[in-house]
Amino acid sequence: MHGGGGRRSAPRGPARPRPGTPPRLERSIGDTGVMRRPTGRPRPTPATPHGRPAWPSDHRLPKRARAGGGRPLDAVVLPERRIPQRVVAHLGPANSGKTHAGLEALIAAGSGAYAAPLRMLANEAYLRLAERLGPGQVGLVTGEERINERAPVIACTVEMLSPARRGVVVLDEVHWAADPERGSAWTRVLWHSGADDLYLAGAPDAEPLLAAAYGDALEVVWTERLTGPLTLVGGLDIGSLEPASVVVAFSRAAVIALASRIHAVRGGSVGVLYGAMPVAARRHQVEQFVAGRTEVLVSTDVLGHGVNLPCRAVLFAETTKFDGVERRDLLAWEVAQIAGRAGRFGLHEDGAVGWLTGIDWLKPDGRVVARGLQPTAGVGPDGETPAYRRLTRAQLGPARGDLRTVPPHRWPDALEAWSRAAHAAVKDAGWLRTAPVAPIRDRLLVVGPHRLRRLAPDDAWSLALAPVDAGDHGVLLARLADALVTGHGLADLVGLRGVASATIGEAEALSAQAAIMRWFTRRHPGVGGIAAGEADALESAASARVIELVPGTIEGSPAGRCIDCGRESAPWFTRCDACQARAQRGGQAPAGGQARAGGGATPPSRAVRRRKARAR
Repeated sequence: MHGGGGRRSAPRGPARPRPGTPPRLERSIGDTGVMRRPTGRPRPTPATPHGRPAWPSDHRLPKRARAGGGRPLDAVVLPERRIPQRVVAHLGPANSGKTHAGLEALIAAGSGAYAAPLRMLANEAYLRLAERLGPGQVGLVTGEERINERAPVIACTVEMLSPARRGVVVLDEVHWAADPERGSAWTRVLWHSGADDLYLAGAPDAEPLLAAAYGDALEVVWTERLTGPLTLVGGLDIGSLEPASVVVAFSRAAVIALASRIHAVRGGSVGVLYGAMPVAARRHQVEQFVAGRTEVLVSTDVLGHGVNLPCRAVLFAETTKFDGVERRDLLAWEVAQIAGRAGRFGLHEDGAVGWLTGIDWLKPDGRVVARGLQPTAGVGPDGETPAYRRLTRAQLGPARGDLRTVPPHRWPDALEAWSRAAHAAVKDAGWLRTAPVAPIRDRLLVVGPHRLRRLAPDDAWSLALAPVDAGDHGVLLARLADALVTGHGLADLVGLRGVASATIGEAEALSAQAAIMRWFTRRHPGVGGIAAGEADALESAASARVIELVPGTIEGSPAGRCIDCGRESAPWFTRCDACQARAQRGGQAPAGGQARAGGGATPPSRAVRRRKARAR
């Protein structure tokens, strides 16, 4: 958020409607054809008393509209397109000060909002704005927090930004509009914003999308790194790590094991940062690193999502990650997003990027890191501005109004019809794409039709958009639905019993549960007989417990050793990759190589997976 120069493109004049793009995009869901019966559910074939086959009425099928009546599955209608008086995009790499201009404009205007993708970033902006404008003039609004929410200036997460917000609106990390899961929140702002001035900050990759969305109304300011260019330093071992270094791995287990090894070999204070860590604990780790009390920080790719760290070097301990479907090499833009955190204006003028060597169970590929420092695409009017991707489509997901005439128990199937209708409705816009509806549908299926029939539509939609993974917290989501339907108590979900003796994993789980309960109590106050303060207290206590346990967890995590050869291995396996591969080739029943320490089946080792892939 530091200031910085940049080259400025001249404003392109007043906005002109994009040819072929109507001001309202509308297509009836009812026109999309018959909805399919879920797989595995055969259609019955009953008969009438007269022997003629009679098909039962199916509530999932769109019915013909009666005379003068509306369709059960209503139309996909976007709000009227509204382009603010001024739209300025500050586009550049990490550490280029692209957010600074928007924040300064917001401070000068004294009214508006800053919207970020992460609660932690919203908190950081809130503190900075409050320091400049005074606490009484600034509020904080996230899914879990409400502080002075009627203040003239608000820092919030993007999902909490009101489309009617006037003044200066700063939309950070605008390239997230292309994200299939959360991009719709950015897209809705791009389509219709009540702001007088809209400041967009993000990666150069987003320029094609923004140019298509705004045409001549868009003014682009290209920002450049405030520090020197990144330097590729190659492979470094643990002993070569200097203070203010960040080492990157891609799982909580790897981060903790790696931090333990670095502490044992190098000495000094080592910190950790990962997504499951409570926000307050993450903030504590960052503060320790910024103050110099932590010399080396081991982090997941949460580092690449706007966490501001004054680090001198970023070293990759892994160059592969599991993306939810498969384990794959990092893409060039993913490397660049993380590596760009190296160097910090006014603190470390030069940024170094490399990979960590000397650890048998981690095999980073230096070629993957090197590719991340070489942009492979061009954007801008002349196509000569370096970028890693050309983002051309923003994701558009459903809104509550799109299903306004459909009863909640039909929403899971209606969403499939919405997706088909929306795809046809947005194709003329050119820069819009229909977002996946599966996460929303999964949450509705967890709530179940029996509860959805009894829920008020607004309550049902609130649960559909809950910050809950249907697989990980499905039972909790069902209990919240029960509380809304029957008033059942939820006091046991915010109790403090057991926090003081919790392990670090248990404390992190309690913190995640508390964050969900904070969200719930602010949207449904009084439901379940609990108050927001109780959820706040649980999250605070769980975070404090995590902060307390982190140093001991790092120092006490044992190094992994292969039970066959005695060499170092990943702590969660009992055999190294080589011995596991030999055991499987010889047909031996592994004494433990197929099991994680503590039990439980695991997938084959990386070596085995690579060999099978080559055989295919």
